Amino acid sequence: MSVERRLADLGLVLPETATPGARYAAVVVHDGLAWVSGQLPREGERVVVVGKLGRDVYIAAAQGGARIALLRALAALRDELGGLERVMQILRLTVHVNCTEDFTQHSAVADGASALIYELFGPERGGHARTSSAPLSCRATAASRSTSWLRWPPETRRCGPRIAAMRRFRCQPLGTPHRPTYRRKCRHRRRSSTRISPMRLIGMLDSPYVRRTAIALRLLEIPFRHEPLSVFSTFEEFSRINPVVKAPTLVCDDGLVLLDSGLIIDYAETLAGRSLWPADLASRARALRVAGLALAACEKVMQIVYEHQLRPAVHAPWLERVRTQLLAALTALDGELARHPIAADERTLQQDGLCAAIAWRFMQIKLATPIADDQCPALAAFSARAEALPAFARIPAQESANVSTSRTDSRP
Repeated sequence: MSVERRLADLGLVLPETATPGARYAAVVVHDGLAWVSGQLPREGERVVVVGKLGRDVYIAAAQGGARIALLRALAALRDELGGLERVMQILRLTVHVNCTEDFTQHSAVADGASALIYELFGPERGGHARTSSAPLSCRATAASRSTSWLRWPPETRRCGPRIAAMRRFRCQPLGTPHRPTYRRKCRHRRRSSTRISPMRLIGMLDSPYVRRTAIALRLLEIPFRHEPLSVFSTFEEFSRINPVVKAPTLVCDDGLVLLDSGLIIDYAETLAGRSLWPADLASRARALRVAGLALAACEKVMQIVYEHQLRPAVHAPWLERVRTQLLAALTALDGELARHPIAADERTLQQDGLCAAIAWRFMQIKLATPIADDQCPALAAFSARAEALPAFARIPAQESANVSTSRTDSRP
């Protein structure tokens, strides 16, 4: 399987290459070898993983940064060689880690890039030597940076100038093991007193959604602190963290509050730089079906529990409680749209805008007493603009509508 196909299966896209910011080359090739200049975990003009490991950044986030830096290096290599299939082998990878003095897991950060190399090139072409180190400072305060050294067919090589950076790579006779030396750390060295607080997962583990989230965070090696608050017995305390009172709730490092197990896990996968879903389409479809059936079963069990244990003789208290939670969610959603407006444009519309517009329309149809537009003006106005788009008009919120599509319907 080609590298381009593997990238597609993993849902990865090589970025556009950037022009070097000084008088150096992004890639230099000579005698069948290619050196790729150092790359930062940058998306566009923004460095996406910033800070020091051991103080500001989790290992999982830095691994994701190393993967981004590697993708930028591969993009530069693709442009230089005309394609990644011309790469015979990745020879060496160097990862610079921006960290505190007491941080020791440099190799764990480099694993993010090494694992991706093996996924894309396989064990034969992707087998490489590796160095991970911690320079005294890193440009643009990026958490990690990578450089690469690789071999490609000499009959297709292009000769280029030698640069001083080539002196960093020393060759040894075949069979001579490389024995790096490490400076022994002083046991009494003063450790950094500043530490980031782990994310907080709110909810009881008797909820399948909370337990699913907690196990996923552990599988992704993302640290978190669990706070077992109940949406019933500790409702008031829960509402002070999340007024919607929905479990699970995740409080991120910066105080941002996320809810819904699927969305929390999606955020965690982005943070970790890897997915808990299969890469190829057929396997993912089967996994999604299994997960959907399991979650549907959980939902039905909870409905049975509520029916037997929570239904009062008079429904008013329960309905008032649910309505309070609904209004809390709508108030928060309207505030987000007021502070950060979303363009009602099919070319740029993403899942957040899609969900917001559909939710408002759904409530207006299903609630016996709809929420007034003036209670959520930003949300109501955005939903109206989105519903006027062709994509929404073709799929109306009507029970009798038939929106079946054929393969030709998706063609431009």
